[in-house]
Amino acid sequence: MGYINNINNSNKNNNINNKPIIKNNINYNSDFIVNNNSYNKREDFEIIKESFSENLIRTMAVLNSSKKTTWKDNIKSFVSTLYYNNHNFSIKLDRESIRFPIFLFDKKIEKVIRDEITYPLNSFLYMSYKSGFNNLSNIGCDNYTSDCGWGCMLRCCQMLLSKALIQKKIFDFFTDGKYPLMDKNIMMRVRKETLYLFNDNYIPIELIRDNKDYSFFWHLYETFAKSNPLYNSITEIIPPYSIHILSKLGNCAGVYTSDQKMIKIICKINSAIFNNLSFVHFDSGGISKKKLINTFCEECTNLSEEKEYITMNGIDYKFKKSGIIFISLRLGLTNLDESYYNLIPLIFKKIRHNFGLVGGRNNRAYYFIGIQNDNKLIFSDPHLNQEITGNLSKDYEKYYNENLYLMDIKEMSSSFSFAVGIFNHKHLMNFFEDINWFDKGEFKDCIYYLK
Repeated sequence: MGYINNINNSNKNNNINNKPIIKNNINYNSDFIVNNNSYNKREDFEIIKESFSENLIRTMAVLNSSKKTTWKDNIKSFVSTLYYNNHNFSIKLDRESIRFPIFLFDKKIEKVIRDEITYPLNSFLYMSYKSGFNNLSNIGCDNYTSDCGWGCMLRCCQMLLSKALIQKKIFDFFTDGKYPLMDKNIMMRVRKETLYLFNDNYIPIELIRDNKDYSFFWHLYETFAKSNPLYNSITEIIPPYSIHILSKLGNCAGVYTSDQKMIKIICKINSAIFNNLSFVHFDSGGISKKKLINTFCEECTNLSEEKEYITMNGIDYKFKKSGIIFISLRLGLTNLDESYYNLIPLIFKKIRHNFGLVGGRNNRAYYFIGIQNDNKLIFSDPHLNQEITGNLSKDYEKYYNENLYLMDIKEMSSSFSFAVGIFNHKHLMNFFEDINWFDKGEFKDCIYYLK
């Protein structure tokens, strides 16, 4: 979903009041919001009919683009920093606390090898509390320029998604589907490209002109700019997975939200902007094989030409589209029930191409990326507040993860979600095999095939 910002005053007198800017009968991938500082009345604009969600922003007008930080945000930033620096339930993962072997995502690491550890850590963007971003009131939310105290689950879901998107980009570099330890320049390029989808401030439009992730934006821009002068002077956009869009669609600015809710929103946004990448969300442990085949595959027209195919109900299918599978579970009332303690390590060990999981402890969310000794979760903590400048070059280093922590599994909340990448036929078959292992094992009541 793309959002447009800043249109010149010269457009104010254009005859736009009597007709919708985006017509409802046009088949488009996304909706736009216009940020026009020269207007002071929302009534000046037509209301858009939502294309994919009842929660989509209804008005096309944004009254201002203020970035002034409120005194409440400053207090929350201070408290958040104190909390981040004083964990009382976890320990920092370092040379003294690490015990091999460990699992980072689906990779087993048995000794200290620099690249084997730094590569997984660089393969996602570190998302933490931020202060100083464009005011959320610009898009109709409450007055916030910081997400301290309420945005931790949103940030964890951003980390999980960034991991998935970065791995997809890396996979596309290599036709054999293998992930060698890459050149640092390639990784930096991939990370920066991905960051443009998550950035915490509006992005100058010239910076995304050659970014293929914004092809959906340019398709709409070229379509509507030709027919309506309102689109002629766009200077900035709000990234689709930014704090602004996620908090607006989730109606969660200032409020802690759940992992399930945020993943549903992410899936809706993805369906609007990426035609070549499908997201599937199972909000329980029941996995529909039929749904996955229909999502990632298409029926074979000439089986003799296909080297790899899947047969279901007597029909042969071939792999067609990459995607991400999200699975959400609730295993207990408040904390994770002790009968499921052994399940968590198995997600990292048995489910190939997993991207970790988002969960938490006492309404504080964390991004869990690995396991140590089968009872200690390795996690990234989003509760560090960082001031951003709005300059991507200056802020880039703030999206690197510097610290990881260990937390006992028994401290974990009962609700969590994890993600798995499906980028080719082999990945899909791996996933079917892995789910089959759970379906026939000790935890078949948690992760299983729907009959």
